Order: sequence, then structure tokens, then C-alpha cells
Amino acid sequence: MTSSTSIRLNSAKPTSFPTLSPKTRRTLSLHDLLSSNTPSTTSTQRSKNVHHRRQCGIVDCHKYALTGGFCIRHGGGKRCNFIGCQTVAQSGGRCKAHGGGSKCKVFGCGSVARRKGFCMMHGGRQQCKIDGCLKCAHGGGFCISHGGGKRCSSIACSKSAQAGGFCYSHGGGKRCAAPECFQAARKGGLCIRHRKVAALI
Repeated sequence: MTSSTSIRLNSAKPTSFPTLSPKTRRTLSLHDLLSSNTPSTTSTQRSKNVHHRRQCGIVDCHKYALTGGFCIRHGGGKRCNFIGCQTVAQSGGRCKAHGGGSKCKVFGCGSVARRKGFCMMHGGRQQCKIDGCLKCAHGGGFCISHGGGKRCSSIACSKSAQAGGFCYSHGGGKRCAAPECFQAARKGGLCIRHRKVAALI
């Protein structure tokens, strides 16, 4: 006597998928059903697409490159259109010393705006912490005369440091734009003597 055994295949209940979108109430396609079970890769893609700015074209310089492929210190970016000035241009095509950049909010004041939209004379910069001193504060909350700001890297020199970490006397700061002149550059990219000469031309 043979006993018959009945085997029921796929006894588990079939997986049911929603056929309507809960938001739009439209019929879901096969692509919608498959993508709903696939983990989102949006965050991963965003992390891979993070914008990396170019670095300066000078070797060992890690600053960001501007127009021309170099940082500001190495000649990148737009320059002031005032004759002989190599300072970085602000709005209006000129540097702050030659009238570029935003102006002070005080009516009738044409000075360059600093902190909170005001010039230095109208409260646009923090004043020195020393009582009675009206000079602008630098590093540490004091003016240069009272010890504020960075000092020259040369031994036993207490003068204010310029670009490069040294004072003007020890080679810091920009040099005059006039040919074969190595004096410290002041306003307009020229030294005091060549600035006077340029004013007479």
C-alpha cells in the first residue's frame, strides 16, 4: 500500500508590493518597485562631488588660486587699474587706497568701509584698549604703538611685521614698483620718493 504524500510548493505567502504611490496615488511601475528597495546613494554621490578649489601654481604654496592660476601673493586675481599700483582690486576696479570697495555708511563720508559698514573714523574698527588711545586695535586688542599686531622676526627688533614676517627695515613688506628701487612700497605701490615724482608728472 502506497501512501500518497502531498507536497505544497511555495507555501510561504507571496510578498505583496504596493501598487499605488502614497503621495501621487499613481500606479507604480516595475522601476519604482525595484528602486524603493535599493538603498539611496545620494549622500555618497554628494560626498564624492565636493568642490575642490585649485591651489596656487607656485610650488609649496598651499593658498587658493585666483584668476591666472596663482594666489594673491603670487600675482593672481585682478589688480588695481591705477597706474603703477599692484594691489588687489576691489569693487570698481581699484584697490581700497584708490577708491575701490564699499564706502562708509555715514552720509557724505567717502572713506572705505571697514567693520559693520563704517570707516575707521566712524567706528568701523575696534579701538585700542589703552585709555585715551584712539588708534585702531590690531592683534591682542591693542594698537601697534601699544604692542598690538605681529612683531618683526628679526632678533631684538620690536617693529611691526609686514608681509613675510619682517619689518620694512629687515626686508618685509612690498617693494617699490619703480625699476631698480628696493625701498619699501607705500600707497600706490611706490616708495615715498617715487610717489612724489609720480605726482609731479
